[in-house]
Amino acid sequence: MKAMDLELRRTVEARIARARGLLQARGWQALWVGASTNLRYLSGVVEKPSERLFGAFIPLEGDPFMLVPRLYHDEMADLSAIADVKSWSDEEGMAAALRRACPLEPGSTLAIDPLLQASFVFLFQEQLSGVRLVSAGDLLGELRLRKDDYEKDCLRRVAGLADAVMSEVTRASLVGRTERQVAERIEQLFRELGSEGVSFSPIVSAGPNAAYPHHQPDDTVIAEGQGVVLDFGGVYRGYASDITRTVFMGQPPAELRRIYSVVREAQQLAVERLRPGMAASAADAVAREHIAEAGYGPAFVHRLGHGIGLDVHEPPYLVEGNAARLDPGCAFSVEPGIYVPGLGGVRIEDIVFMNADGAERLNSVSRELLGL
Repeated sequence: MKAMDLELRRTVEARIARARGLLQARGWQALWVGASTNLRYLSGVVEKPSERLFGAFIPLEGDPFMLVPRLYHDEMADLSAIADVKSWSDEEGMAAALRRACPLEPGSTLAIDPLLQASFVFLFQEQLSGVRLVSAGDLLGELRLRKDDYEKDCLRRVAGLADAVMSEVTRASLVGRTERQVAERIEQLFRELGSEGVSFSPIVSAGPNAAYPHHQPDDTVIAEGQGVVLDFGGVYRGYASDITRTVFMGQPPAELRRIYSVVREAQQLAVERLRPGMAASAADAVAREHIAEAGYGPAFVHRLGHGIGLDVHEPPYLVEGNAARLDPGCAFSVEPGIYVPGLGGVRIEDIVFMNADGAERLNSVSRELLGL
């Protein structure tokens, strides 16, 4: 694995400092993040969950440290922005290592990564007698909500990858190909362009299948006159992209043409009316009200959007009832849709940054109705 570059190391150190500020504001003594995207955010280390205890301990006072299995110890100097690395052997075991390494006194509060496996939560409960465990979900959500300059650069780059793949896959008609074949071509294109992978399994849904927002590609053959929803994303330095376009094989039926127009207008209105400090629910309402006025209110069956970063779905969620503020630095999708069983569906999605003067689209692929 490639050693961490200086820019990322300094960025992670600044994030740790911010995390400590949030701990202090809550009166908590420490934060534990396990093998998750939260660990990557606060240490730079990429590690998948396993049966071995692996993570970072960030105290309010004192130096943070990594606690890892012995077989990972030596490489942490290159991979982690956290210099102090404590390791445990299989002979010592996780329980003894946790008791040895953890500096918390009874009565302290430890915030736990909500993505931590339940077995490790139980281990902390059993071994840290008198320490109160709380979820770090809100703290981590607040920490990751506003993107730093490193993240903004990554998100712009990966949005460009998604644009390039969308442009290539819609260059010619898809008639005669199966949904699965198109999805495989999307994954191939991301690899060819240098993506680290896809941020989720591509959605390719043709004709009536497009009435299901998260239809998984199958052996359905794409036919003339059908609409096809294409929803996918790539990965750059761990950061995800997510884009959706609905294209047509030739000229769509009149109702689908009208639906497309309504969805496109709803998306445009939502982006134009985004303002710093706006409630996430208010953004959702802009698109939802436009679609309802057109007579398709019940056919918009999901939220307007979701945050994006190291996870393809993360706060903020643009949904009714969510009062979270869309402040400068937030990155999220704007993706209204209309779905009509038996006919099909239309969704248009872009990722945007909330800036001090409003929304900045990261995707530039045309949103005009496209017949292939």
